[in-house]
Amino acid sequence: RPWLLHFKLSPAGERLDEPQRRIELPTAVGDTFMIGRLPTLDLALAEPVISSRHCCFAVVEAPGGQIAIRVMDSSTNGTFVNQAKVGKGRAQDLAHLDVVTLSKLVQSGSDAAPVHAFELHLDSEPASDGEDAPADPANASHPESASGAARDRKRARGASAQGDGDGPASARKRSALSAGSPARDHGAEFHLSLLEKMKVMRSEYEEAARETQLGHEREKAALQEALAAVQTREAAARQEVETLRAELRAANQSLAQAKRETASALAAHEADKVDHEASLRRERLQTEAAQREAQSGQAELAAVREELATLRGERDDAVQDLKDQLTAAQRAVAQAEEAREREQRAGELRTRHRVAEATATADGLRRKLDQTATGLAAAQHAAAASFAQLESELQRALAASRACVDQQLGALQGSLGGGPERGTMAGVPATLAANDDMAPTQMNVDDDGDGVTDGPVPRTLSATEDQHAPSHSLAVEDRKHAA
Repeated sequence: RPWLLHFKLSPAGERLDEPQRRIELPTAVGDTFMIGRLPTLDLALAEPVISSRHCCFAVVEAPGGQIAIRVMDSSTNGTFVNQAKVGKGRAQDLAHLDVVTLSKLVQSGSDAAPVHAFELHLDSEPASDGEDAPADPANASHPESASGAARDRKRARGASAQGDGDGPASARKRSALSAGSPARDHGAEFHLSLLEKMKVMRSEYEEAARETQLGHEREKAALQEALAAVQTREAAARQEVETLRAELRAANQSLAQAKRETASALAAHEADKVDHEASLRRERLQTEAAQREAQSGQAELAAVREELATLRGERDDAVQDLKDQLTAAQRAVAQAEEAREREQRAGELRTRHRVAEATATADGLRRKLDQTATGLAAAQHAAAASFAQLESELQRALAASRACVDQQLGALQGSLGGGPERGTMAGVPATLAANDDMAPTQMNVDDDGDGVTDGPVPRTLSATEDQHAPSHSLAVEDRKHAA
């Protein structure tokens, strides 16, 4: 199983007395182990010399069914294998005990930062010529000795392979490799996939570099503005210094002239000499004041730089606050969307409940309507039967009434035509009595004209009818008309 020994080297290449770490590498072909400054990578190293995506250890398939480790460089400062630079966008296969450093080693005495180093160990590699023996501590502290031993072991393995390559088995192996084996094809495909990943990583790196470049340009513009202001001040100070220098040169010339004049007449010009020395002292004071102003300008430049650093920190804080506000707003929108969905589902449930209630009510009304229609049909059938029965009874009553009236009229006409005179009316009671015996004793008559018989009417004659036969006949005619 391949693994890396992580340690640090001094700028001169000496191993530092710091805790070492064992890092297990993946064993599946196609897996990768990425190292860089980004916190999302497999190993994050937050140092300025480390690129965001510095290098990648990939597991590839080697001839014979074994696995090999290949390092791919995607950094700006460079990735080195045994102090040899790989090159950005390139890859190199590693051997047992190869040392990979993430920056170039410098000469001794430099104040550069320590260098991260990774030593590859292949536990599955067979031991030969003492390769699996523990390394000498004196040589392990310097990568040059380790890299030299690794190169010697590679040359020894190459020589042994070349010596054994004269047999027929090696010839067959070379022919198979030249014809193209599936392992080599798979390695080529994996190499192409790695190249595609490198392109994607390169595009991401270029985009990050462009963003960084834009930020640097903005910072540079701000610094240039501040520098222009400082340069303006420095130019004014320099102009004043030049003026003072010109004055100083003029003073020196006048002093030389005064010296020449004092050489001829020292006593006469003693007072002038004193004046010149006083003016020289004033000029020196002005020069010192100009120098102090220049120093204050440099202090102001340092203050401007500190203020720029403070503004950068405030800008980063403002960006972080904006990100937090955006996250809170997105969370509030998601909560509002969930509340709206819950309200919508509740409204749908209420609507379904109301529809179910309306459906049940409609079914109840439909059943009541069916029952009402059934009762109405039964009532209509009963009314029709009752009407038919009443009609038949009425027809029978009319027929009986007609027969009775006809008999009474016939008897009355017979009695009036062949009997005694109309004035005496002697035979009428007997005839009426005879007719009464022949007619039914009761008759159903509709007295109020509503189409319903009001009950039987007795046919007995009262004493008044017996005494007044004409009025009785009129009554009979009235009843016949009514009937």
